[in-house]
Amino acid sequence: MNQPEIVGIVLTGGRSRRMGEEKARMVLAGQPLVAHVVKALSQVVSEIWLVGGPEDVAGELGVRHAPDLLTGAGPLAGIYSGLMATGSDALIVACDLPLLQPGLLHGILTCSEGADVVVPVHRGFYEPLTAFYRQTCIPAAATALAAGARKIVDLYSVSRVREIPESCWRRWDPAGLSFLNVNSPEDLETARGLLEDSPGPLPPAT
Repeated sequence: MNQPEIVGIVLTGGRSRRMGEEKARMVLAGQPLVAHVVKALSQVVSEIWLVGGPEDVAGELGVRHAPDLLTGAGPLAGIYSGLMATGSDALIVACDLPLLQPGLLHGILTCSEGADVVVPVHRGFYEPLTAFYRQTCIPAAATALAAGARKIVDLYSVSRVREIPESCWRRWDPAGLSFLNVNSPEDLETARGLLEDSPGPLPPAT
């Protein structure tokens, strides 16, 4: 079920010291890591942007690209840059989530009415790079960044945040596969094994 008024944003500008190469270019199951993320998003939204990172990767995947407006300012700057570039409310995810489940993304959208941010809570912590952000976040993000803030949660204290508890989101992603981020070669091997064993991503709920 497509949501034409909402876009998907993949943040690709972060550094990867432990991997030793750009995550967006890493290959998993014959495709760039970010291609798995784009595939999941494409089942839920009709337009996808890569923010930060290499522009040519976006071209290869047939999606749009926007640069980071602030370099070296962390993922909060990526969220700000993405919302500014697209002019739309957005599902915003990291580029290193190859097992992202469309069912989870759709579920997040069903909880978005009346909230600036909709974010799953996993093992007691926010998953801010698998979340929904409204355009209303832009002024607060700009203020936080101008004050030197770098953490995404700095935005939450001045936003209407809807938390999705595990008891809710596990209906859409029972194993929590969406939150497996690839930060090391060991993580990459884990993701490879799970992809080989998995029957495929859960589709969006109808």
